[in-house]
Amino acid sequence: MLSLQDVFKKKKVKGNIYYDLVKNVRKGSKVMHEYLTYVGKLSDFDDMEKKALLMRVESLLLHQFSCPLSDIKIEQKALLIVGKLKQKTSGSVSLQKSGIGSVTCGSISDLTPEFSIKLNTLKSETHRSIGVEWLCHQAIKELGILDYLSKELFWSNEECSLFELSLLGRLIHRGSERSTANWLATDSGSMELQDVKIVAHREALRLSALSLQNNQEQIESFIYDQIVAILKEDLPDSSRNLEKCYYDLSNVYFEGRMQQSDLAQYGRSKEKRTDQPIVSYSLLTNEQGIIKKSQVYPGNVSEPCTFEEQIEGVDKQSIFFCDAGIATKENIYYMLKNVYRYMCVAREGFSQFSMDFQDAHQFEHHCSNGDKYQVWLKSEQHQITIEDSIYRIFTLCKK
Repeated sequence: MLSLQDVFKKKKVKGNIYYDLVKNVRKGSKVMHEYLTYVGKLSDFDDMEKKALLMRVESLLLHQFSCPLSDIKIEQKALLIVGKLKQKTSGSVSLQKSGIGSVTCGSISDLTPEFSIKLNTLKSETHRSIGVEWLCHQAIKELGILDYLSKELFWSNEECSLFELSLLGRLIHRGSERSTANWLATDSGSMELQDVKIVAHREALRLSALSLQNNQEQIESFIYDQIVAILKEDLPDSSRNLEKCYYDLSNVYFEGRMQQSDLAQYGRSKEKRTDQPIVSYSLLTNEQGIIKKSQVYPGNVSEPCTFEEQIEGVDKQSIFFCDAGIATKENIYYMLKNVYRYMCVAREGFSQFSMDFQDAHQFEHHCSNGDKYQVWLKSEQHQITIEDSIYRIFTLCKK
């Protein structure tokens, strides 16, 4: 058991009582006190508080795990005593003399004193980001993408790691393979998340992208099924069996001439950069924006001509949505002929009708009866009675 006399040595000077921090050491056959540091007056501490102070000082010195005491007076005094001792034993006074910092008190976590540091003397070396990389790594792991590449496509661990590094580069630091390699080498901590040690140079990343392109259809289908399976529980029952698909194209431009590229061609740029070669790409997504299919095309491709090959093989129970750029007469005929369900923006103008539609309850557009087009009006306000039968749906236009 500890006792106050074993650690705090009391001395009386001119009627005042002072304490020193000492430790018991054996020299030969005698036990003597070895002076450690000056404690000062403890007149405002009773015997129980002195014992608590003694135990807190000992726990700080011996690195014993303990939470800071709720009594601020005891905690501050213990830190002051330990700080004095650490300042004395660590030789840290030289830091104060050199103008880098000044010693204030002790530290709970280690045997070095706490310093107030001048910020203009700090230098950072080899710091790397890891937060966004870790979040994306967890998403890739949750979807089981790397397991799929390894077990189904028989990719090696090195190929899977290069795939993930290339994907992280596209998600976080978009750029070329050279830019991605420099980012991995200097700024990102992505390499620490990999199970194998690899060198991610630009040629390795380029070959990984080519392997990904060769297996694009299988990988896209797997990732889409995994995401839909995760989100399916949150969808309403009506949306689980009825899939809505959206199809559209966009393009990106390149700063260089790209004379060796077959894909980079001059065309109609979405960003109004007619002076630069562009590459077009198409996306077929569901109503949540999850990519179902994608494809890259030359920049001068005709957008309507890409529609048939993208919806081929998709469930015909799905409803396809597209804008006027895709809804040509040929594409509409193709969907009617193959019994696809669709909704689009027609290129023709709207027909003019003389009747008032302000009281109309709902419009419905039916285009599933061969080559004929019908526009129907369904109204709860207007009704016609013919031979005891009530009609609320009227044919406005028939072609």
